Amino acid sequence: MLLGGIAFFCLRLALPFCVVYRSLSRMTFLCSKVESQLVEAVPDDVLDRLQSISESFRSLQLQFVGYYLVESIEGDPPQWAMYWQDSSATIHATILPESSVRGGQRPLYLSFASVLADGRQVLSINGRNDGIFPNAPQHVKAYYDGMPIDELLEIHQYRIEEFLAMRSVQALNPAEYLASCKQISIQSADLYQHRGEAVWVRPNEAYRLSRKRAIKSSYNFLRSSKKSNDSVASSRPFQESDIKASDVALQVSAFKQTQQQST
Repeated sequence: MLLGGIAFFCLRLALPFCVVYRSLSRMTFLCSKVESQLVEAVPDDVLDRLQSISESFRSLQLQFVGYYLVESIEGDPPQWAMYWQDSSATIHATILPESSVRGGQRPLYLSFASVLADGRQVLSINGRNDGIFPNAPQHVKAYYDGMPIDELLEIHQYRIEEFLAMRSVQALNPAEYLASCKQISIQSADLYQHRGEAVWVRPNEAYRLSRKRAIKSSYNFLRSSKKSNDSVASSRPFQESDIKASDVALQVSAFKQTQQQST
């Protein structure tokens, strides 16, 4: 009986890990392959989902840029995305109906990004860190799962405040911003290779995780998924009403205090 219980427990842990590892180790990741598309090319159901949050961006004085097809995993269908930016062209917003990693679908992926003069990209992401990709200095990321759009923008503005004061945030038009994303993606993948965390399939275009990194990424992904499944809110579609104003204020305040202490 005891041995049977141990075997069942091990199988329960080992089987999901093997499935995720097998999938991740075979994935070929693309370096920021993005193409602009006409609105007529966007499927009606995708258009409805993306346009449903457009009013929120307009109310924040953000300007619509256009629709894009994003290819992140070779062999997987490309994903539709909507891009916005602020009037100064220093904050860029990306919205996808779901995340780009297979098996980790979310109702909404939203990020605010700013590119610094040294080439780094500051990212504020409405989502959880699934731990699949290794950390890289080219990306300065912070995750705020389920945070409303206006509060996420407020936090992002606070995060780049000191860089704006030093005039080290680049003002980029849409084409320049996408070119910067491509360059950062290639630099990150090249760093992964030098650290033994990835191998080039096609240099500067596509790569795979190394065996050692795929093991770590599988563990991170399963741990992140478990935390998400334990939360009732994370299992429902994103809604701005999911978080109370008082809760958001506490999160914003706590983040600012942490940043001030670290500074």
